[in-house]
Parts: sequence; C-alpha cells; structure tokens
Amino acid sequence: MKTQKHTSTTKLIASFDNTLKNIIMSDLKAIKAKTPYLTPAA
Repeated sequence: MKTQKHTSTTKLIASFDNTLKNIIMSDLKAIKAKTPYLTPAA
C-alpha cells in the first residue's frame, strides 16, 4: 500500500500564501495612505 505524505508541500504552500497575502496587504495599505479618496465611504 502506498502512502503519500504531502505535509511539507502543504506547509510550503500555506507559508507562500501567507507571505504573498502580507505583501499584497502592505502594498494596499501604502496605496490607500497615498490616495485617501480610494477608501470606500462606508
């Protein structure tokens, strides 16, 4: 019986996703700080 272990790949993908999300969010915050008229008027 074959057993496939994907935990290291899953952890790598999760780490990549979190890093990418942090980069995108920091970029978005920087853009919003420079252009306050882009913020939604809730």
